[in-house]
Amino acid sequence: MFKKSLQKRFAKAFFDEVAQEWHERTYDPAGTFEKFPSNLARMETALGEIPRLKTRGNFLDIGCGTGHLVSQLLNKGHAAWGIDVSPRMIEQAKNILKNIISKVIQMRFLKLPT
Repeated sequence: MFKKSLQKRFAKAFFDEVAQEWHERTYDPAGTFEKFPSNLARMETALGEIPRLKTRGNFLDIGCGTGHLVSQLLNKGHAAWGIDVSPRMIEQAKNILKNIISKVIQMRFLKLPT
């Protein structure tokens, strides 16, 4: 239990620290992904699986970070939620999603069975 708690605190602290830089380096509202072309490949792969697998229903992005995938899912008309351990990442995600709909929550509010 102590080890998991320590890991969670470390992850939260790390992502809180880098949230703004992460957002500035990876978010591309125009969808060109010029800064990090590999992000485009990952996004296209993730979004391409939905019709291929005939997936329906709600989507949950666990560890959504600054909300890029949630944003893309919502823009394509899917019901999508994101959760993250970092309040600063959630803050960035809410800024990205404010013109769409805010569906991101801080992970500490989500209780999962152990």
